[in-house]
Amino acid sequence: MNPENLPSLVKWKIAADVYLHFTEWDNEFLVYDEFSGNTHLLNSTAAHILFKLKQQPLDAVALAELLFTADQPATDAATLVSQTTHILSELHAIALIEPT
Repeated sequence: MNPENLPSLVKWKIAADVYLHFTEWDNEFLVYDEFSGNTHLLNSTAAHILFKLKQQPLDAVALAELLFTADQPATDAATLVSQTTHILSELHAIALIEPT
């Protein structure tokens, strides 16, 4: 299943059996998955998506609204949702998240 082909309203959650530890250095995050033993280097946006999904399942539209603020350069909503969907696809590919 390719998440980029799914509707942006599909809700995502942290994958079952995933227990994550985060360490931040200069706006990048090392994320250790205790279950798999894998360590991932993520940018701050991808890490913040994981933080939000730890709180509750969310779709790409809701995540884009939460993450991309007025502080960032003007970008249309469709582009923000597309960027968020791409990050969700990458997080799904490394088995950190799954659709609900």
